Amino acid sequence: MFIWGYYRKQGEDPLYPPGPPTLPILGNLWTLRFQLHHETFIELAEIYGNVYTVWLGHIPVIVLNGFKAVKEVLNSHSEAYTGRPLLPFFMDLMGEKGVVLTSGHTWKQQRRFGQMALKKLGLGKRNMEVRIQEEVQSLLEMFAAMEGSPTDPSVSITHSVSNVISAVVFGKRFLLEDKDFQKLHKATELVIAAPGTLWARIYDLVPTLMRHLPGPHQKAIKYFQILCSFIHNEVKEHQELGAKEDMDFIDHYLIQISKVQSAY
Repeated sequence: MFIWGYYRKQGEDPLYPPGPPTLPILGNLWTLRFQLHHETFIELAEIYGNVYTVWLGHIPVIVLNGFKAVKEVLNSHSEAYTGRPLLPFFMDLMGEKGVVLTSGHTWKQQRRFGQMALKKLGLGKRNMEVRIQEEVQSLLEMFAAMEGSPTDPSVSITHSVSNVISAVVFGKRFLLEDKDFQKLHKATELVIAAPGTLWARIYDLVPTLMRHLPGPHQKAIKYFQILCSFIHNEVKEHQELGAKEDMDFIDHYLIQISKVQSAY
């Protein structure tokens, strides 16, 4: 009776679209193999349709599969979907900050400022195109220097793409052999991958216990701190140098902070 009642409460809740049957405590985590892989969600969409519900433990998640379903929901109910899930692992890893994990008024302010700053920095304009072309030229020269020898191009390509972003955010590019930049790459990759892992799902089920146990989740938290430390040092350097003619995203953010503080 308990299992059936749990199924009725989560698997057939009239507030949510139908989805796969749930289990007590775990919800659909067993169905998802305790990981968030897009292949699994596509397989479930073939059974339950392009809009369905899965439960991550006691937390309901509505899944939209395909461009048409996403477009329809965002066009018709955009305000209802501006929130972010406050899962324990996300909160302990990043906190309720920035654009990723904020909601409501704070999220709208961050988003509005981000769009304004990126527009000022030339997003979608000619000068941004020139930056990308310069990085592509550097990448081609790097490949040419290898003279046809076997190589894994992913490292060089990732570095070039990162440098385009770095030019916008930090106002400079980094050399491939830069140790600090290599740490930043590794930290970013690990932090982005961590929320979709088995350890993250277990963390969300028993966060109080997982905070004190060793495992990959602790490594992700450690590397996120490395990522924050890197950005903190860049912000400190920008504060010491002051605003410059060729401004980057951090410069615009510091100016905005100064304006808000002076208004109070």
